[in-house]
Amino acid sequence: MCCGITSTPSLSLEVKYQVFDTELGRLAVLCCADGIVPEAPRVLSLMGAQVLLNSLNSREPDEMRVHIPLRAIENGVWHVASNTVGNPNNVGLLWPWTGGSEVCDPKGVRTMASEEEEDMVVAEVRPFESELKSSSWSKDIWKQRRPELYGIMTRPLEEVPAAVMYGPAGEKLPFEGPDVLKVAVMQLSRVHTRACTEWMTQRQVAYAARRGAVLGVLPSLWCFKRGEVASDPKDAAVYSSEVLKKAASWAQE
Repeated sequence: MCCGITSTPSLSLEVKYQVFDTELGRLAVLCCADGIVPEAPRVLSLMGAQVLLNSLNSREPDEMRVHIPLRAIENGVWHVASNTVGNPNNVGLLWPWTGGSEVCDPKGVRTMASEEEEDMVVAEVRPFESELKSSSWSKDIWKQRRPELYGIMTRPLEEVPAAVMYGPAGEKLPFEGPDVLKVAVMQLSRVHTRACTEWMTQRQVAYAARRGAVLGVLPSLWCFKRGEVASDPKDAAVYSSEVLKKAASWAQE
C-alpha cells in the first residue's frame, strides 16, 4: 500500500491514511494497488473523502473495467484515476501499460475515459454528490454497513481460520472435502402464484441433481412478488422459512 506514506530520516516508513480538506473538496490519494483491494478506499471514504485520486501504473485491464468504478460504487464517492500507457522500451518487458484513465461518479458511471493511447481528458466533478451516499440499490449505502460483523478483517493473518490456506498449496488440501464441486446456478423468478413458483423451483433443483450438481444457488427473493417483502416483512419471513425447508427436502429427493 502506498497511500499516505511519509518517510523519516531513518528511512523507515509510516503508513497512514489521510483525507485532505481543501477548498476544492475533501480529497484522498490512492496509489495503484490501493484501489484493487476494497479496504483502503473504504477507510478513506469513512474518513470523509469525497474524491479519490488514484495514480496508476497498471498493465491490467481489470483496473479500468472493474476496480475503479467498483470502488466508486461501494463508497458513493468520485474516483479519478490516471494510468500510464504504451511502452517506450524496445527490449525486455514488452507488455504495454493499458491506459484507460477515467473519472467515475459516485454511482460508478464513467463520466469521461481515455483509451489505450496517449491522451488527456477533462471532466467535471461535483464533490457534494458524494454526500448523498445513494445508489441504485440503496438510498443510503452507509446504513447497509454491519461493522459488528467485520471484526475479523482487522485481525492478523495468523489469527484467522483461513491462515492454514495461506502460502503455496500442498498436495493435500488443509480441509476435508472433494477436489471438484459441480455447482448449479438456478436462474428463475416469481411467476403467477406461490405454488407455481415452488413447482418451477422444484423442477430446477431436480434438473440440477440429474446433471450432477451437489451445490445450488438461488436468486435473492426469487419466490416473492415485487414489493411483497416490504409490504409484509413478517409474512415474508414465515414464507421464506417454509420455502427453504421445502427446498432442502427437494434437494434430498
